[in-house]
Formats: sequence, C-alpha cells, structure tokens
Amino acid sequence: MLASLHLLIPMDRRLLRAILKNHVSTESGSSTLAEAATKLLIVCSCGQKMKVPASTVGKTVKCVNCGDAIVISAEQESPAPDPIPANFEIPNSPNSAAPPMPALDDATDLLVNSGMVDQAMLDDAMLVQRDLPGTTWSILMDMGCLDSDAFHELLSKEEGIASIELDNYSVPDDVGFILPENVVRQHFVVPVDKLGKLLTMAMVCPRDKSVIKEAENITGLRVKTMLCTYNAMRDTIKSMLPYSNVEGDDSITLGLAKEFEKQLNDRIIARRVFRQHSLPPSSTEMSQIDGTPGDDIVQLAQVASNNPVFLGKVLHLANSAAYGFSGHITSYAQAAALLGPEALRTAMHSDEMIDYKKQHKTYDIGNHLQRSRFCAMACQALANELESADSDTAYSIGLLFEIGRLVLLQALPNGYAMATRDEIGGDLHKIESRLYQFTHTEAGYYMLRKWNLPHSILEPVRFQVEPENSIQQRVLSNVLFLAVVMTKAYVNNEPLHIRTDEENALHLLKMPRETYESVFQAICTAFQQKTQAG
Repeated sequence: MLASLHLLIPMDRRLLRAILKNHVSTESGSSTLAEAATKLLIVCSCGQKMKVPASTVGKTVKCVNCGDAIVISAEQESPAPDPIPANFEIPNSPNSAAPPMPALDDATDLLVNSGMVDQAMLDDAMLVQRDLPGTTWSILMDMGCLDSDAFHELLSKEEGIASIELDNYSVPDDVGFILPENVVRQHFVVPVDKLGKLLTMAMVCPRDKSVIKEAENITGLRVKTMLCTYNAMRDTIKSMLPYSNVEGDDSITLGLAKEFEKQLNDRIIARRVFRQHSLPPSSTEMSQIDGTPGDDIVQLAQVASNNPVFLGKVLHLANSAAYGFSGHITSYAQAAALLGPEALRTAMHSDEMIDYKKQHKTYDIGNHLQRSRFCAMACQALANELESADSDTAYSIGLLFEIGRLVLLQALPNGYAMATRDEIGGDLHKIESRLYQFTHTEAGYYMLRKWNLPHSILEPVRFQVEPENSIQQRVLSNVLFLAVVMTKAYVNNEPLHIRTDEENALHLLKMPRETYESVFQAICTAFQQKTQAG
C-alpha cells in the first residue's frame, strides 16, 4: 500500500515547529583573501590567478593559494602546473563561443595518419583538453582509445630515435629534479643524465618539439631525447614525485588522502577536487536567504530542504564537533532543531556566489535543481514503503545525489558541462569514467565526507550507480539507485525501465515491481503539483 502523498512533500509548518521547540545558536567568522596586481597574468593548477612582475621570467614563484611552485617561462602565457585556459568562459555575452579546440600536435597528426585514432576519439580528447593540461596522445591513452604499447611501437620505427628501459634505470636525484614538477607530470618527461651542457631526457613522445624547447629554456642546456614506454614513465614519476600537497592534517583530510592516494598521484582532476573545501551557492539562491526573516526558522529550514548546496552546508555545521552530534545528523529538520535560526542562516550564508548564466553558461542549474528535488521525493517515497529505511535520511541522500556534479563543474569549468549535458545516473557515470577517469559519485563522496556527514549519507551517494558495492548501507544505496532511475525517466519523459539491475535492487529491498511502478506514478503527480504550486 502506498504511503500518503503528504509525506512526500517536506513537512508542513506545524509539524516542523513541533520538532523545532528547542534550538541552539552559534556564531561563525569569515575570512577574506587579498590579491596583488602587477604585469604578467599566470594561473595555478588550483585555479588561482596571479599577476607577477615581468622581471620574474625564468624564476620560480609560489602560488598564494595552494603553495605550488610555478616556473615563469617566457615561452608560455600561463606556465602553471595545471593551467586553466585564459579564455575560461567570457561573461556578459550570451552568444560568446566556448574556448577553441587546441591545435593538433605533431604526434597526433602521426596517429591520425596511421589510422590509430578516429575523429570521434580526437573530438573527445580535445574536449577534455579544454580543462586538463597534457598532450592529446596522453589523454587518448587515459581514455582507453590509444594503446600505449602500440604508440611506443609506432614511434620506435622512426629513424634516429634511441630508446631507454626506464624501469631498469636509476635516475640520479641531482638530475631527475632539474625540471619543475609540472613539466614532468604534464609532458611525461624525466631527465636521466647530464654531461656538461648536454641533458639527456627520457620521453614517451620525442616528437613533442615544443616540450624539448621548453626544457632547454628552463635549464639552459641542450637536450638529447630517448624514447621510453608510457607505463615505465608513469611508474618512474610516481616513485619520484608522490603527491603530498594535501592541505590540512586533520583525521578526515588525511583519511581521504590515503583513500584517494592512487587518484591523487594519477589524476590532475583529483588534485583539483581535493583543493575544494566548499561549494558556493548561486546568486539566485542567496537571494532566497536574504529575503527570509531572520527568526523564521521554518522558512529557513524549508529553503535548506529544497537546495542541495544549502542542505550540505547545514548538515556540515550540524555535524561539527561544536554541537556534540558529529556523524549523527542526517536531515534538515534535525539540523534546524539543533542549530536554531541564527546558526541556520549562518550555515547557508556565503560571501562567495556563482552566477551560472555567466560563469557556466552550458550547464542548466535549473535542471540540476529539478533532478535533485525529484530524486529526494522519490527516495523518501521508496523509504516509506520499507521498514528498514529512514525516510528523512532518504530525502537527504536524494537531494544530494548530484552534488558531485557541482564539484566537477568547478574543477572542469570549460568542457565538463558540454561533455555530460543532462545525462543522469549510469550514463553520466560512463561518460565521466571514459573522459576523466573520475566521476561525480567520487567527487560527491569526497565533498560530503570532507563536511563530516554521516556514513548513512556518504555510502549511498558514493555507490548510487553500483549499489552492490555498498557494505554498510545496502538498503539506502539501493533506494537511491532506484530513485535515480525514476528521476531519469521523469526528466526525459520516458517509461520507467526495469532491467536486471533494477530487478536485483527490488529483490534486495523485497519490494514488488508493482509497488515500485505505483510509487513512480504517485511521485510524478505529486512533483508536478508541487512545481505548479511554486
């Protein structure tokens, strides 16, 4: 039997007031960041833009945000270790074009002419290149479109190219670190020997003439190249330069760094995600907070119940050690009762805001909010049919199911929205895995764990596409999986598909197929009514 539809809507004002009899107030501070301005504009891997004197060309400066060392080269406009394109996204121009595709390099021309890659693969790789530094051939390898051994064999056939077995070679410390880390990581090169004014450099692709020229400009030496395999180069870089630039020494940060150790060493995108500690709301969303009376806790709680960023911020504060319920607060109602109106407003307020229409024109934040709200109602409705699931917690995981997309949108501002469009669930996960080898479920799990949210929220968000991998929260993980399937059907205006994975989830939850279908129809009706009511 279906649960009453009024339970699918965030609780009414009388019920919420009954829950919010006692509350606690708190205060929080804010900080500001000062910026300096000079002549040359550079961009660090963390996204920090800085202006430095022209006299610093050839020298090393430190990023004011993350502390990374940046070598200022006259040959580069932005010699950052992980540059964001200077033409980012041009605001105030609705017809402005996206950043142009990078030009084909010599190695990519060779791959195209040899028939090893096709145009579709190339288009995807160049889309990724809008956000991530690196050569087209290395991105093609990461995407699984180019076999590294075949690429090595192709290059080894060229005349005049010597080879080195890098995995059997010990690189001297005084030679291996002669190039900046960003050059080594981005271009897959390692200096292996220095004799007088001659520097011998192992390269996966000796055809990268611009890299050779850059190395000569930085070192002042003449460079001789040697061909090595991609796998040997990656292993050497990992052993020489293990990633350790993790801000913070608290147990949560250190635990996340250990858990994501492989991704942090392999993926620039993982390092970008790790530099994010919060998500700014949109300017439209902040106007809702500013327009709410300061002591109206019911209205403030309802704002949090309809917005994933606000809900995350509220749960973050409520689960902080200051309130004594760390890892136990799972719903906006619990958080509001604990925090009270002043702290609730403080949790949601942000001096930093995003104007999605200007900064992320290709991402429809309205559709994002619609998906999140529908999924929240679907999760709550499914949980109401089960004795083993808390419906308020289910509502929270539904509202937060795509918060990782917002994290990736910040890390990949130029191409991610175009690459993923309005894909949902498993289809979105496949695209992200293929293009970026990092998914919104991983990014969402990272951010929510950074905020110290309970495992009853973390695990379902992380395993929403593969609920069979969930260990401690199998019920809620499968509830979210089924709710995401519902959400996809609703927003795409298509039938509710029930395939093998859905059947397995229903079997685990002991929910009849007919009940699942009836819940879907009820949710569609309730959501449409709620949307029309405003």
